[in-house]
Amino acid sequence: MATQKKERKSLFTPIGRAAFCHLFEPHAIEEGKPKMYSITLAFDAEKTKELRELKLACFKAGSEKFGKTVDELKVLHKKGKFHFPWRPNSDYDEYGEPFNDDGQFISLRSKDQPQVVDKRAKPIIKASEVYSGMYARATYAVWPFDNNGKKGVTLLLNNVQKASEGERLAGRPDAEDEFEAVEGGDEADDDNDDDADV
Repeated sequence: MATQKKERKSLFTPIGRAAFCHLFEPHAIEEGKPKMYSITLAFDAEKTKELRELKLACFKAGSEKFGKTVDELKVLHKKGKFHFPWRPNSDYDEYGEPFNDDGQFISLRSKDQPQVVDKRAKPIIKASEVYSGMYARATYAVWPFDNNGKKGVTLLLNNVQKASEGERLAGRPDAEDEFEAVEGGDEADDDNDDDADV
């Protein structure tokens, strides 16, 4: 009898500012590391309060996996002996926006490519529509791990919803912002082509 594959239960992040979007092509965070699909969501200090459900789920998973109380896990985390998936924005403040306030950010990764939809839940096909600076939320599963003594809880990325546009943070600028209209047009270009053939 074939065993039924266990489905990953999805939880929802709040809407945050997206950064380091690798949703159409996998990316290795360090040389020698496996390539994965990923997204980082940053939250300002006020929005960070909405991470409460996510943090409770991580505390619960860590407690069940390692037999520690929440307070014990917090102590281990402060000592650098236990990983949680949220970090202060100040850890990435060299990147500027959106890490230049007192909030927190989370990173979500997956070996499998996530589906990406727009605010109407319609699939986004063009990779150019997904970028660092947009506002988005994600579904995820909580996953406790113990790899060679390195213990913690991470977030497995399921899918992403682009909630709204935002100012692009980095990368290639839009052509319409770089160029102005050129006088003349296609007819002038055609004339030049004719001259070149003489």
